[in-house]
Amino acid sequence: MFSEEKCKKILNQFGCDIPFPEIRAFLMGCISSVNHVPMNTIFAYLQDGNEAEFNFMKNVQNYMNAIMGLWNTLTEHHDIKKPFHLSPSNMEPSRQSINQHLALRHSEMTQFITGLKYGETDPDDLSESGQFDIEQIVTITHMYRSIINTPESDKDDTQLPSLIENIEQMEKIITECLNGVIQATAQCRTERLQDMGAPIPHSAIKKVGRNEPCPCGSGKMYKKCCLN
Repeated sequence: MFSEEKCKKILNQFGCDIPFPEIRAFLMGCISSVNHVPMNTIFAYLQDGNEAEFNFMKNVQNYMNAIMGLWNTLTEHHDIKKPFHLSPSNMEPSRQSINQHLALRHSEMTQFITGLKYGETDPDDLSESGQFDIEQIVTITHMYRSIINTPESDKDDTQLPSLIENIEQMEKIITECLNGVIQATAQCRTERLQDMGAPIPHSAIKKVGRNEPCPCGSGKMYKKCCLN
C-alpha cells in the first residue's frame, strides 16, 4: 500500500530537495498535461538534473516505486468525484504564519503550472473555461507573491483576521480552478484521440455512473441501456 510518509523518506534519502507538497503539485501538472511527459524527464527534474546514486538495485526499485506510487495515487483525481487538493496548511493569526502559507501555495501552484508546461500544454488548445482557470491560477500566484512582498511599513496587523478569511475563500477558488484545468486537459486529450481515429484509453474517458444518462444519447439511464 502506498504511503506518503514512506515516499517522502525515500525521495529525501536519494537527494530530492524539492518539498513534498511541491512534488505532488508538479506531478499533478505532468499527469494533467496534454502531452505525455517522459518518466526520465520527471526523474531528472526531481533530482535537479543530477543522477541519484544507488548502491543496490533494490534502492533503484524503491525510488521508482515511490514516485510511481505517488503518480498512481494522483491519477485518481481525474475522477471529478475525487477532486485534487493542495497540501494541508493551517494559518495562525500572525504575519509569519500567513506568509508561510502563501509561500507554500505560491510554490505549489507554480509547480502545477510547470508540470503542465513540461507536457507542452498550450492554454489556447483548451476550452474557454480551461483557459480561464489557468489564468486565474497564474493571477492568484502573482497576488500571493505581492502580499508576501508587501513592505513592513504598509502592513496592518489589525487586518489579519480579515486577510485570513479572504485567503480561505481564495483557497476554494484555487481548488475549483486546479480541478477545472485537470478536467479541461483530459477533454483535450480525448478530443485529440478522436480526431486521430485512435481508440480512447480508459483513463481518458470519464466514468459514467449506472444511474446517469447513457452517453449514446438514447435518453435512458446507463444501466438500462448500453451498460448491458
